[in-house]
Amino acid sequence: MLFLEISKAFDSINHKILLGKLEQLAARSLRWFKSYLADRRQCVCTNEEVSETRPIELGVPQGSTLGPLSFNVYINSFSAAVTKSELILYAVDAALIAAASTPQELNVNFNLISDLYTNNKLTPNVKK
Repeated sequence: MLFLEISKAFDSINHKILLGKLEQLAARSLRWFKSYLADRRQCVCTNEEVSETRPIELGVPQGSTLGPLSFNVYINSFSAAVTKSELILYAVDAALIAAASTPQELNVNFNLISDLYTNNKLTPNVKK
């Protein structure tokens, strides 16, 4: 075995080299991710009958490692879009914290969140 240690490793990182590596990684990751989502198909099996196979154009594979990560990336910008209140995101749930002196002020915040959901093709569960 050979054990190596880099002296002042974190202090020695060259920014140009690091940025070049990140750029390559992002390009490879994006191509890989596109292929991961492309040409997915599904069918349903009920009572030993199998439906026609259809393309999947929405969603990410549930139960996968990338599913939750993909969702987090999808909604990550929501918190930054809310400026007059605080939006706390946890998995598929969100909490909007706002100081409002009138119902109209609270409604403005709610409308902003509703617009975010609508613009991103998401539907809030109104029963909750």
